[in-house]
Amino acid sequence: MRKNYSIKRKRLLILGLLSVECIVFVVGGVIGLRIVREQMASMIGEQVKADNARYAEGLAGVIESMGVQDATYGSKDWRRMQNAVEGLEMPAGGFACILDAADKIVCHPELDDDPQMNEGSSLLYTDLGSHLSSLDEIAGGDGETRVGESYFLADGVHYIATREIAGTGGHRLLVHQPAAGLVKISDAITTPLMLTFVLVGASVMLLTVGGSYVVARRYEHTLEAVNAGLEDEVGERTAKHTAARNALIFGLAKLADSRDPETGAHLERLCAFSTVLAEQLQREGNHPEVTDEWIREIRLAAALHDIGKVGVADNVLRKPGRLNEEERAEIERHPQIAADTLLGIYQKMGDDTLIACSVQVALYHHEKWDGSGYPFKLEGEGIPLAARIVAVADVYDALTSKRVYKDAMPHEQACKMINENAGSHFDPVVVQAFERVSDTFEQIKRQTNEGNAQVLSGIFG
Repeated sequence: MRKNYSIKRKRLLILGLLSVECIVFVVGGVIGLRIVREQMASMIGEQVKADNARYAEGLAGVIESMGVQDATYGSKDWRRMQNAVEGLEMPAGGFACILDAADKIVCHPELDDDPQMNEGSSLLYTDLGSHLSSLDEIAGGDGETRVGESYFLADGVHYIATREIAGTGGHRLLVHQPAAGLVKISDAITTPLMLTFVLVGASVMLLTVGGSYVVARRYEHTLEAVNAGLEDEVGERTAKHTAARNALIFGLAKLADSRDPETGAHLERLCAFSTVLAEQLQREGNHPEVTDEWIREIRLAAALHDIGKVGVADNVLRKPGRLNEEERAEIERHPQIAADTLLGIYQKMGDDTLIACSVQVALYHHEKWDGSGYPFKLEGEGIPLAARIVAVADVYDALTSKRVYKDAMPHEQACKMINENAGSHFDPVVVQAFERVSDTFEQIKRQTNEGNAQVLSGIFG
């Protein structure tokens, strides 16, 4: 009777645990979704303001190049300006219009090109001054483009950029996009991430509760055996939880890496390459910080080096040709995005050496030994060792992998290029270690190309 009561109590405890986990999971998910969406909306809003400014400057330049002499409504020059406004294509329902000196609409995409057809339009000469005066960002004659946001007509909040058109007697462009259309973009980005969170979280929660129930049942029948082997069991469970955590981290890294369909087993190879280099440095004995535990951490941290690319636009990330300056600046933001994300996790978890190592790798793996890298132009040993190791491994894999814009480079040529960049791009000591294990790199590359994943075992241990 007493035994049955004890079992009942443990079952009720498990049900209570499940209830608490469900509540925490739901509340955490709702709060997390709200935070992610707010941050995403803020990021998109700032980007849209910048885009609007570029649209305004570009269209103003087009109109100014026309050499407008007479910008009055219905004139030949007016028709050219109207055609330019109609020809501007913007995302999320955005458009441009032209206001006269009195802030009244004279050109609008929905106006007809025929002045006689426009006479009855409610758009023509609509006064927008009241919607712009509250911004204190009205374009003057200084040639500046001003940006802001305002509650606009009956459409809600709009992101606005305005710029005077030189030579038109005070006419100016108004470029704007409704915030409502951008919410859909934000939802399209955040919803898949949150669905993944829900599925992974629910699975972990069910596995945890189910495992706890099984352990409780076995405890009642094998109390003495469990007590005798308690220390071993605790160690085993810790190892399993560590492996599960590592597998989840690696899975999230793969999810981010999946945005580039041509990377193949890039992350797995990078983990293996980084481990081989770290083990060689440990054998050489010049870096006392390279311990077995440190090597296990860099093995997994290497997989997180490019998770910041989830914040890079697809048209930049997947562009087959050379990037322009603006696109290069966009993609060079990914180390900081990754570091900010990982630091947020670090602050929640406390002192976790794996996350700390991951932050170093993600933030600094594009720094160069001579200080010409990014994002901070660090040089020499000011760059963390983990990042210097991953830099060599990442470049080797990039050189020897086929991409849409290039063929795979032979192993010998890749090694030569890495050696030539010792002391400029790479740490000379790490390159020396690479020279001693380059045959192992080639073997790993060949085996993964052949579909043999045995060399990649142990990533999650």
